[in-house]
Amino acid sequence: MSELRKIPNVGKTTEKDLITMGYTTIESLKGKTAEQLYEEECALRGEPIDRCQLYLYRAVEYFVNSENPDLSKCPWWLWKDEFAEPSPCGAVCAECGLFPKTCEGCRKIKGKVYWLQNTRAGMFAKFTIAVSIKRGRQIAENVIVYLANDLPKILRFLMNRIMQI
Repeated sequence: MSELRKIPNVGKTTEKDLITMGYTTIESLKGKTAEQLYEEECALRGEPIDRCQLYLYRAVEYFVNSENPDLSKCPWWLWKDEFAEPSPCGAVCAECGLFPKTCEGCRKIKGKVYWLQNTRAGMFAKFTIAVSIKRGRQIAENVIVYLANDLPKILRFLMNRIMQI
């Protein structure tokens, strides 16, 4: 068993594949992207492999490239597309300091952004935004934001939340 098995989600099969691809240490994986590892494994096998392996490699990328990785963010299923791409609140859940402990992700909570509960009712009549170009495809969700009452208070609240991340 190599040190690669110290990486969350890396079992015997993934360890063997990583070694075959030339990655024998955690250090050798630093700087590699999940997409690169996934493409290398597809090439190794000679065919496209299950997309779940990409999600696993996203978790591996996070773990090996983070100075102090948060182990609660390491399960591979937290790196599925729905968490690795912009969500309705505009954040990328996998990169957000509040995910998954404080916020389970906008899609899980059906677009009701967790911090909305801390604002006065009626501040937002309708919202959802996320426009991004990622891996060559555009993700767009239309947005209309209606601000009511005092904007400075809302901005102070949001700035305090950002400072916690």
